[in-house]
Amino acid sequence: MATPSKRKQQSISIETKRKIIDESEAGKSYGKLTREYELPRSTVQTIVENKAKILEAIDSGIGPKRARLTTAKNPELEDSFKFEREEIETPLKKRSLKLQSWKFKLLSFKLLFMMN
Repeated sequence: MATPSKRKQQSISIETKRKIIDESEAGKSYGKLTREYELPRSTVQTIVENKAKILEAIDSGIGPKRARLTTAKNPELEDSFKFEREEIETPLKKRSLKLQSWKFKLLSFKLLFMMN
């Protein structure tokens, strides 16, 4: 007997959830929304039931491509990580790298001269 294949979990973007909510408010039935978005009825129903949370997240500026509504527990800490990550990912300019190299050489030469 073949085991039934497990359905793969899929993420639904906030943008899609917003469209489902808007169409539901316009009077579209769960059945029509289910067929249109190819989602289970329970998923569509849950999205419509969580309408307040989803709309609140959209109003707070959450990105439309995000799939989850959870936000940072400590926003200040998250912002500092974001800043550090941007700093690390910024490519070094060749000119500033050369300048730092020359400063290091000059400093090391001065130290050698002082030691002798």
